[in-house]
Amino acid sequence: MEGAGEQRTKLLKIILYGVEKALWDALGKSSLAFAPFIGETIYEEMQDVLGKNIETSSLDELLEAAGSFYVDKLGFSKSFNVEKGDGFFSLEVRGCSLLDVEKKLLENGVTPFICPLMNSVAYLVRKKMGVKSKIKEINVDPEKGVCKLSFEIIK
Repeated sequence: MEGAGEQRTKLLKIILYGVEKALWDALGKSSLAFAPFIGETIYEEMQDVLGKNIETSSLDELLEAAGSFYVDKLGFSKSFNVEKGDGFFSLEVRGCSLLDVEKKLLENGVTPFICPLMNSVAYLVRKKMGVKSKIKEINVDPEKGVCKLSFEIIK
């Protein structure tokens, strides 16, 4: 029998799936534009826990704090790596807690776009660099347990 914590997590995943599917059905690819706005809400709620202020910290410090929070403090994923290049940011996330939700979304033709790690990075890049970012690639491989997410920086 499932405990209350497992039931709560299962219910939250069902809600997340429903919200993503409904928005995708209504807006299609335009749903991807929500990523930085979701990230802003997450950041505002988690700023004290992250221990970094967006105004006084570098982007690297903010990204490191976000990765440490999701991996070390929450155990939300097993790893979180950010690669920066000229005009892009890429994330590789391994062992994410939402892989089962993402797999179900993919099976139903929905590109997963509510991801705390992706949404946080999209917001931090937008806010800290003063630029917009556009999701270039979302590659979710549930069998390998890996998500690769890429953003293009729009100046």
